[in-house]
Amino acid sequence: MQRPPLGELFVQLRLLTPDEVSAVLKRMQKGETGRFGLTALELGLVDHEGLAKALAHQFGLRFVTSERIQRLSIADETMKLIPASLMRDHLMVPTFMDPDSRVLSLLTSDPTDLPSLRAAQEHASAQRLRLFVGPEPAVADLIDRIVPKGNTPESQDETEVLSEPQTLSLSQDLARPSAIVLETDLERLGALRALEELEQTGVDFVHDPEQVSALLSAKNINRVLHRRELTEMVEPYRPGWRRISPGLNVAAINGYGPGNHGMGIHASGCTFLIGLLEFVILASEKKNMDARARVRRTVRLTKQVAAELGLPQELRDTILVAGMLAEMDQLNLVSGIVADDTLDNTQGTRFELARALVNPLTPPYDLDGLFSALEAKRAKRETEKEHLPADILFSIQAIVEKARPAESDPLQILGSETERHNPAVLAAVGQVLRRAVLRGRLVTAGSAGDLATPTVVIAEREAALVTALEVRLGQAGFETVVVADGEAALREAHALIPAAVIANMRLPVRDGLALVMELKNSTETEHIPVLLLTNRTSAIDVNRGLEIGAEEVMEKPINVQVLITRLRKSIARSGKKLKAASLTGRLAELSIAELLQTLHLSGKTAMVNIDAGVAKGCVGLVNGNVLTASLEEKVGEEAFYELLALPQGSFEVRIGEQPGEPNLSESTEFLLLEALRRLDERRRV
Repeated sequence: MQRPPLGELFVQLRLLTPDEVSAVLKRMQKGETGRFGLTALELGLVDHEGLAKALAHQFGLRFVTSERIQRLSIADETMKLIPASLMRDHLMVPTFMDPDSRVLSLLTSDPTDLPSLRAAQEHASAQRLRLFVGPEPAVADLIDRIVPKGNTPESQDETEVLSEPQTLSLSQDLARPSAIVLETDLERLGALRALEELEQTGVDFVHDPEQVSALLSAKNINRVLHRRELTEMVEPYRPGWRRISPGLNVAAINGYGPGNHGMGIHASGCTFLIGLLEFVILASEKKNMDARARVRRTVRLTKQVAAELGLPQELRDTILVAGMLAEMDQLNLVSGIVADDTLDNTQGTRFELARALVNPLTPPYDLDGLFSALEAKRAKRETEKEHLPADILFSIQAIVEKARPAESDPLQILGSETERHNPAVLAAVGQVLRRAVLRGRLVTAGSAGDLATPTVVIAEREAALVTALEVRLGQAGFETVVVADGEAALREAHALIPAAVIANMRLPVRDGLALVMELKNSTETEHIPVLLLTNRTSAIDVNRGLEIGAEEVMEKPINVQVLITRLRKSIARSGKKLKAASLTGRLAELSIAELLQTLHLSGKTAMVNIDAGVAKGCVGLVNGNVLTASLEEKVGEEAFYELLALPQGSFEVRIGEQPGEPNLSESTEFLLLEALRRLDERRRV
């Protein structure tokens, strides 16, 4: 992409005159520097604020002023996405990660530093970056303020939390004889001491805060490290420790430990490996489509329910991996590994095959204990103590086996079996299912059939492609139903009235072209958009598909993200052909931020009326872009940010209703990100 020269932009922004641009170019010709902006800075013709503004314009990015950067407050979880060294060395700060789209918002002083930007994206496991450009001194000041840097005056007034959730290496991080590690878990403490004997770091390990005080009095020590979970216990001792040792740095570490204790696997690496495991399991299963579907839906529900219950990440991962492996005896890809006579699916030994696969590999998760507890639940055996992970997986598996995509009430789904399930787990599952239904209705509002969930029927025989579509569509908020031929796709379309159909052009029994014609010839299904996939790079195929009514014809190999974008637009177009629709709900089930993000991604035109009891307001969108906001007497950004902070109340969405005159000038992405940042800041306060 051709970008305008920086000198030309400086003139357009009235930061430099043409004569000053000439002076900069002459200096550059002397070979003293090769960059226009740096030369202009050295000559004193522009300041860092002006340079950042020009760079933002040059790359089509949003410029952030120094004043706004000074007010930034970033969540701890966001800070963990990128190593502190990368932030410091290359002056970049992560500000927000969208969990659904995996888009990382990144503040940088140099958008031309592509290797570092790619490194940031890889560390955060982001699908793409949303860049903001700020003045270099302001970004550096922000990093100094929020990124811990060891024994500094700033770190003496509060407990420091190290920002990288990696395994703590004693040889690197603790190889200083002036450090104490406080660990109350005696088993962990023994492992740490054994490792210290091997590495000879000279670090003191203690299990009682009083021992820390004694060591501080006897030795010249400048650091005390402890697990983050011990912060509350450490807090009363911290002032006394610093009186004994002025300048003492007390640091809470996110996780450490050799062996299987507190595994500090890097978050992005862990996410990658678990996602890869899911993909391999599903892509390898070409025959048993029902089992594939159960695994996929179990994985999605497990992620959401564990997050709803606020479980620690390691426990979430344990349940997630167990959910993937629990169906092993039902899948064909590993058949024959364990003799058939060792499996008894009715007497509580369903997980024998999963154990045979994973136990020799010494997994870092307690899968064996979870499987044992789950077997006891399935066999109705009494156990000595409650096992929440088993309760979660037990309830999710039961619901996945019984529920259709549109159902959202666990009590109704389970019927008389409800009493066997943990009420707290069922409440969390119900909240997740209801939220999915609300999102689905927002996506498909205005479409015929009044869908309760945005279901997509996939008619494709290529297992790897089906898996990619299932995983990515699930992340985008869609339910998927997979079939292997055109006749089955037609049956499901009439039964479900889905949001869309994705079909291979060449299917057995009934091909994709015949499927499109049948759907378009029925008044019940004529509105359903169909995206055809073809292996041939033939214009004839593309034209035939479009002529008979397909919304899109895409040639393989498929870019899944492009397909999802076209899918959303197709669904939005199908909705615009129909009458306006109204949808109501409660903020406790779907927050205003989630609601607006769904409408934005779906490209909806709508008015959202919010009633919080003591206050009423509204937000207006056109084609997915937020243009108006009001709350009582307030309008514009002030009203928008206060609306998104409302925790309770109800909403009504009127699809198709046009808002009034715009009073918001910022982009929808910026407004949502800024609102979420303010909410995080408010929670911390």
